[in-house]
Amino acid sequence: MIDPRLFPLFETLSRANLDWLVQEILAVLISGEVPLASANELTRARQRIADRQEVSAADLPDIETVGEVRQYPGNEQIRIAGSLVVSRITDSILMTKASIEGLDRLVGELAGSKSAYTYRTTIQLVDDIGEQPSRSVDSAAIRKSFEALVTLRQAVEQWQEYITAGDAR
Repeated sequence: MIDPRLFPLFETLSRANLDWLVQEILAVLISGEVPLASANELTRARQRIADRQEVSAADLPDIETVGEVRQYPGNEQIRIAGSLVVSRITDSILMTKASIEGLDRLVGELAGSKSAYTYRTTIQLVDDIGEQPSRSVDSAAIRKSFEALVTLRQAVEQWQEYITAGDAR
């Protein structure tokens, strides 16, 4: 069961056009913690790989004996959701930065420039194919986004503390 204290976070993310992030958080929380294998089984598997031994289906643990899914309690859901918000937004900014830098290098190489960073790429983002660009992203926007991540982390931590204060769920 999803902790209802998360609903305002989901609404906020949706208003910011981050429905994909809401879906990802829900998928993680709904799936719960799935025990995969014991530490001994993982150690044996790593050793087999290191020794380049073949692994057959018979060597794999029986799924039914691995263990049952554990649903995350409320406060753990809050912690997981906050962590996912910060990490996924950070990852998105890093991927956008890498894309812009890659396009800058590519354009510079195609133009025969010795310095790929002579060119500065601006990415135009659209919500749907064929529509007018709704946002543009360039290196300056990426720098501002990295600066804003500090504020995001602090806000998420404060929200987590506020929402879980005195609650042992």
